[in-house]
Amino acid sequence: MLSNKFKIALIGRTNVGKSTLFNRLSGRRTALTFDRPGVTRDAKEFHIDVCGKNAILVDAPGVFDYDACDNQPELIAAISKKLKEIMQSSDLILFVVDGMTGIIEYDREVARVLRKTGKKVVVVV
Repeated sequence: MLSNKFKIALIGRTNVGKSTLFNRLSGRRTALTFDRPGVTRDAKEFHIDVCGKNAILVDAPGVFDYDACDNQPELIAAISKKLKEIMQSSDLILFVVDGMTGIIEYDREVARVLRKTGKKVVVVV
């Protein structure tokens, strides 16, 4: 089912706080949060109100640092495909980075991918 609602996606590398932000913005604790990368493996959506307008907030799986993750090529391929679909269908991307660790090289790689989407991107620390 296609939606004509404004879609906002939370995108970033694994374990930067996307699900925590999703829970905060949605006002519910529906997204799993855990101090271990890769907990969110499928997207979670929630309808929110933004200045009186309906929107869909999407908690996306983390963008894996392929060099650092376990050797699970099928899982990584499925998550990568889902991330591409989410980015393509979103109107706005909130690029979430970890303020405690700061920007790392992998964040820069994710930023380059996001720039290529042509979507509006806002960095959230």
